[in-house]
Amino acid sequence: MTTPIFEAVLFDMDGVIIDTHAQVTRFWLRLAERSNVTLTDDDFVQHIHGRKAEHTLGQFFPNVTDAMWAEAMVDLEAEEAVTQYTPIPGVTRLVRALKEAGVPVALVTSAEPSKPAIVLPQLQIDDCFVAQVTAFDVDRGKPYPDCYRLGAQRVGKTPERCLVFEDSLSGAEAALRAGTTCVGVNHSPDALMQLGTAHVIPDFTQARVETTPTGPVLHLAADYVIRFALS
Repeated sequence: MTTPIFEAVLFDMDGVIIDTHAQVTRFWLRLAERSNVTLTDDDFVQHIHGRKAEHTLGQFFPNVTDAMWAEAMVDLEAEEAVTQYTPIPGVTRLVRALKEAGVPVALVTSAEPSKPAIVLPQLQIDDCFVAQVTAFDVDRGKPYPDCYRLGAQRVGKTPERCLVFEDSLSGAEAALRAGTTCVGVNHSPDALMQLGTAHVIPDFTQARVETTPTGPVLHLAADYVIRFALS
């Protein structure tokens, strides 16, 4: 299957560039324990992974005081500062290959800017991103489309010409509502495919970028090829 021609790639961070599922889960479970709140697996899928912290707080923690939240954030920032992040298999190679092929790459994350400031240099791919969108850049987080519309704007492309990689349902919904084409990165593809993603891959181990006379070609899987036009 061949998709339309694209001009840029927008990457989510948590779950797409780095595997932080366990870290995010631990953080919210610790806050839930302090606040006497019970969180279910569905809560994490629908209201935590891929969401801005403000949404999750409003949904489950209306009684959390500023002091409790500040303490939780101090704990999280201290953990992030010393964490050696594990990249999703194949992603750093892909990001570098896209840069070398001349494809603009941007980061669109629900995290605060301090996190990519740690993650991208640690993975030695900070020079590969021409733009970033973080939690501070939009009022409405995922699943609203604002962040991906802004990401497209910052790389100078229309959303229809942007390919997005997302792992969460809220992130994929944001990408689709923005008008981009979204590829899911997840070991459980059914929900993402039902949402409308074009394809779902478990990771980037099979991804390779080929340079052709008509533009770069990204081979994501044996049956999924993505073509780019450089402007």
